[in-house]
Amino acid sequence: MLTHITQALSPKDLIPTEHRTLQKIICDLVPDFRSLPEDIEDISAAPLAGFKVMVDVKTLACNGSYQGPNATPVETRQSHAAAEYTRRAKDIDAKLGTPAGEEGPMTAEMKTYGSPPGQVLAPVVGAFGEMSSDMYGLADVIAAAMTADHLQFLKGSAKEIRGMFRQRVLRDWGHAAHLGWARLLHDRRRDLIERHPPSHQHDEREFYANYFYQNREQFPARH
Repeated sequence: MLTHITQALSPKDLIPTEHRTLQKIICDLVPDFRSLPEDIEDISAAPLAGFKVMVDVKTLACNGSYQGPNATPVETRQSHAAAEYTRRAKDIDAKLGTPAGEEGPMTAEMKTYGSPPGQVLAPVVGAFGEMSSDMYGLADVIAAAMTADHLQFLKGSAKEIRGMFRQRVLRDWGHAAHLGWARLLHDRRRDLIERHPPSHQHDEREFYANYFYQNREQFPARH
């Protein structure tokens, strides 16, 4: 979506760090909530309703961020990631020849997304399955969209229905986050720890356990 701006830069004129800047300016998702009304019956849909936003999802491993007085490391990671995105846009504008202090084409393009204009959402999932505020903001607007669809066919309290969908979205995301970290730890343990040849019976049990783990999408969890 930004290639019509970045294609003006010749790859031959870029150093390796500038190549990485171009790669990192590409966001993960661009959800479009412009068709979602701001109000659904007696409730407000969500702050993101009516906007098209840029989303760059991040994770935070269990490192030094969890030590010391920082009580919300995922929020710190989120604010840093959003600030880095804005800085990269300004770096690209400077490379395109935009004078210092003026708004360049990349910054102007980014201001067509988000609320407030130009804000990039950087939802963060922490090492313990905790999520940052941008993740909850996305859950709110997704639940609102699901509520609007639901009320087209069925009657009910918009507030209660939105709460039901919001809980479902957050539960599924939390479940996926824990499974993702578990898979990472499982893979690292398998790669880093020497394993002794198991017995035939143990090998058979491990085979089925590993098959279930690697193909867990075929076995939906019971909630």
